[in-house]
Amino acid sequence: MVRSRMTLGLTLAACGTMVLCAIAAEPARKPGKPGDKPVVGIPERPVTNRTEGIEPAIAEVADEDLGPWEVTEQVELVFREPLAISGDQTLAAKILLKNKSEQPLPGKLVVVIDGTSVSAGEIVDPSGRFTEETSYIQLLPAKRELDPGDETAVRNLLIKTQTSTKEMNLEGAELRWRAFTTTKPAGLEDEVASDEKQVPGKQYTWGDMRQVMTAQSAATMDLVTKHDGGVVGTATAEDENGNLVVRVFTSRGGMARKLPGQIGGIPVEVAVVGSFRAGPAYSSVTYENGVPRAAEPLVPMPDAEAGAAAGGRVVAQAQAAQTGLPTSRFARPVPIGVSVANQTDSCSSGTLGCRVMGRDGKVYALSNNHVFAGLNSLALLTPIAQPGLADNNCRVVSADQIGTLYKFEPMQFFARAADANIAPVNIIDAAIAEVTTATVDVSTPTAGYGTPARNPLENLPLGLQVQKYGRTTGLTRGRVAAVNVESVITLGNPNGFARFKYSISVQGMTRGMVFSRAGDSGSLVVTVADRRPVGLLYAGSS
Repeated sequence: MVRSRMTLGLTLAACGTMVLCAIAAEPARKPGKPGDKPVVGIPERPVTNRTEGIEPAIAEVADEDLGPWEVTEQVELVFREPLAISGDQTLAAKILLKNKSEQPLPGKLVVVIDGTSVSAGEIVDPSGRFTEETSYIQLLPAKRELDPGDETAVRNLLIKTQTSTKEMNLEGAELRWRAFTTTKPAGLEDEVASDEKQVPGKQYTWGDMRQVMTAQSAATMDLVTKHDGGVVGTATAEDENGNLVVRVFTSRGGMARKLPGQIGGIPVEVAVVGSFRAGPAYSSVTYENGVPRAAEPLVPMPDAEAGAAAGGRVVAQAQAAQTGLPTSRFARPVPIGVSVANQTDSCSSGTLGCRVMGRDGKVYALSNNHVFAGLNSLALLTPIAQPGLADNNCRVVSADQIGTLYKFEPMQFFARAADANIAPVNIIDAAIAEVTTATVDVSTPTAGYGTPARNPLENLPLGLQVQKYGRTTGLTRGRVAAVNVESVITLGNPNGFARFKYSISVQGMTRGMVFSRAGDSGSLVVTVADRRPVGLLYAGSS
């Protein structure tokens, strides 16, 4: 949140470490069942290996459940015609999916091609792309349901190569693939990331991760209160060798010698962050040639709707993507990730996170409590404006209103840092404004990542690449540096401090890279691979 005058509120003012509010911090439930990478290349022979990785985002299709649901283990990918040379720089094959399970598979079936062993090969998108790296092929059952033993229609698979195919030996050529359905099959239950399961790509299990979380949480408040402001939080993280550690966030250097070397037998790693602050910010964002100063360039990302090009109807059909800086005033319906604020709090601006739908069928805009509700201080029905007042010369313009404050999760504060161990706990910094489809859209501006997926990613592996589009720094990317973050947020007078649990720490992709700054508060953070939401950005380190 950015304020051009002296006012108080939770702000985001961070460069290195960001704290994000998460729906679930510990490994919980996950759609589908991940495994190893399937390898194919032999005609008419089913593939027997499994997959790994994160489920892709499948476009929102009318009258279908949330997805995607991974069904790689329930199907066989069969080559009706083998991979063969079809041109000087083109390979081709014909493929289909066969249901090898005992249950029907409903909805649209999608094959995601993660890569190929063919030298310099690039999958040509017969149906679109999920991301700039990932192609998919849509395979539709004739009856919108694939019965046990049935096959989908045959689809063409094309691979373009950067080199000539004339001398290419395709013997043993491999594809890495995964299969998904947009509708949850009967009997396919949400799977808990059980203790014995290995975290994908890691040397430890989810159970190992939970053990560290438990030990970390038990020690947090003792560390915070014992060291008189020297410790501002803890988290579960990895060291440089990929081993699990308890990370202790300190406000100053020299704390390592005062802290235990282990907690519950788990190594302790110290990170000097200054403080996790939430207070007044005075400066407005400065852009240079369309790029926010000190931020990474705004790299255009493929529009998520492109992935639905052959997918039929879309529930939340985005308008044509708008172009402009995130501080601009946008035509209605406004994109997500742009400047927004309430019209009562003194000249402030934050970020519109995304559009959501309630059980009542109404649509709402999601952002932070401190962006929409002024840290509990504003009445319901307070007007919400785009752009925020800080980006409109502090003027209240009735035509800028896009909705009204509908509900917020009350923030709980405490006065003295020494009282952290008995302070009330906050889980989220969030509020919603009632809007309409005519005032708020579902996609970012053209410089952003497009449309977020509908299903959040609840099991967050450390190192996961994420991105956000926000009012101040636009499109930036980072990685999940720590989970289960417990911290004391400095608010300043009159609110003092706030204690948070179950947050996520995100850092820029490289040292010194900015992930966000003041004014990005409220940004929706999504995965790079498939735009699945992982948290709502609310505060940061100094």
